[in-house]
Amino acid sequence: VDCPFFCARDQIRTRVHIYSISLTQRLWGRPHYRAPSLQRDLQNNLRNVAIPYTGIPLSWFACHRFVAYVFHTILYPLVCLVTALRFARTKWGGLADEFETFLLAPNDWCHLWQLNCRLAALHASKSGSPSYLLENKWEFLRAAKAQNFPVSPWLEMDEVVLKHKNEEGGLGVYMFRSAAAGGDWIIQKKLSNAAAIQKLLPDDAPLSSFRIVTGSRRNVPQSLRTQFLEFHGDITAQKLLDQEYFLVSCCFRAGRGGAKTDHKSIVFDVALELGKLGVANTNDQWYVLGVRGLQQLVQSRISKLSSPTSLLAVAADVDDGSTSESHGAAKQLFRHPDSGAVVTGTDLSAELAEMSEQALRMHRALLPDVPLCGWDVALTPNGMCFLEVNLSCNLFMASHHRRHFYSFIHDHFVALEY
Repeated sequence: VDCPFFCARDQIRTRVHIYSISLTQRLWGRPHYRAPSLQRDLQNNLRNVAIPYTGIPLSWFACHRFVAYVFHTILYPLVCLVTALRFARTKWGGLADEFETFLLAPNDWCHLWQLNCRLAALHASKSGSPSYLLENKWEFLRAAKAQNFPVSPWLEMDEVVLKHKNEEGGLGVYMFRSAAAGGDWIIQKKLSNAAAIQKLLPDDAPLSSFRIVTGSRRNVPQSLRTQFLEFHGDITAQKLLDQEYFLVSCCFRAGRGGAKTDHKSIVFDVALELGKLGVANTNDQWYVLGVRGLQQLVQSRISKLSSPTSLLAVAADVDDGSTSESHGAAKQLFRHPDSGAVVTGTDLSAELAEMSEQALRMHRALLPDVPLCGWDVALTPNGMCFLEVNLSCNLFMASHHRRHFYSFIHDHFVALEY
């Protein structure tokens, strides 16, 4: 607390980052709202995420508390140093700055996701809030429907039987008991994309959703909140500070051809202030496991992992090129790589405004005390459908007001600890 470096006003990102890492050790064995412990939650949710270009799953480092400690104190700084060396190889004078950024103030999607996860874990542990029960998809659908919010419909049946059309002797028979009857399965009809969305996608693309992230200040007393003077001259931040519930970010997950869900997708940023879809970045290198990760390192150069450029920074008219690449940013896409359709600049003003307003209403009504909620929303031929809510939410590389976001997280950490 007394360290001049960490106490400096402009080091709030570093304070938040380092403090959040320390929470991993503190909360390690404590019950988690969606798993027996934080350790188990890390193992479950990091098993398909790798250190880029190594193929090493991050879940390996959650096998034991001591291994996680060694990772954060020794291996993680080494990974940051190697990454900084690769970025600074053409300008060695910037090595120290690159290393400091990667080590103390990273801004890639994975670090932001884990930051949100730690905040949710700490808040759930300290508050014991029943709101976290809505992470369960069935509990969310029931609670939302009870208040007449637009959610994906389910079939009212106790059990369903699926049979293979050619297998015999009791083979190929599968029985699923509905959550409505005490089982584990939510039985629903398959939803399809609205025409305005489908025209951007290949014919065999899955239901493609928007991720809208909303924030709530309800848990933070006025005396502990960041004041307007901290953002002198930043009108956008000051407007956000004045809102009890506010929009953090939004992105569109454009499903790939042949995929079953939009978890395999190209993620396009959404400029809510313009009501338009923005440019996309890819973070596929985080999901390449095993030997394929090392092969990827040999075959391609590393590109910086950052949030996509906001549509505000892109020319209003998209030219014939489908991609662009700027200094320090990963390859950005204007078109869907499978359909060839230009996505960037698509105007969905009315739909985005309706979804955003509904997400804020649902946050206020269903989960008022949860700091961050990630809403998965689909536009279907029958209108808007909320599919689920994620309380350890991922921004999916969507653009956001960075200084305000870190101040918001900082205020919550202070409120929870003091």
